[in-house]
Amino acid sequence: MTDLRGLLQQIKDGKKSFGPASNSPEDMAVFQDIAKALAFANDEGLLEGFASHKESYTGNRWYVVVMVKSGLSYQGQQYLEQPAKPPAPAPGDIVQIKPNFYGISIDFNALWRRLRGRT
Repeated sequence: MTDLRGLLQQIKDGKKSFGPASNSPEDMAVFQDIAKALAFANDEGLLEGFASHKESYTGNRWYVVVMVKSGLSYQGQQYLEQPAKPPAPAPGDIVQIKPNFYGISIDFNALWRRLRGRT
């Protein structure tokens, strides 16, 4: 997964052109995540002046180059200035089933998750 914040920081620092390390299929495949993240940033209005080119000779329609013409938009600058959001905690159980027999309890929700994870 590509770090959008890191890409936007590179653009803010002056990087305008993005491309794969080489034309090998492995490097081209790795670059696709970066190109898609930049295309997403453009669609969200975080960039000004975006252009991309896709290849047509292999049939994969892979991005081969992405150019950022003018840098970050106002929204892009604001996005970088906001602190990174921590990942959302996993939702808790709505109902807890923990019968207690002589001080020993069994968490049936946890047991179910554990059994389901083994299959």
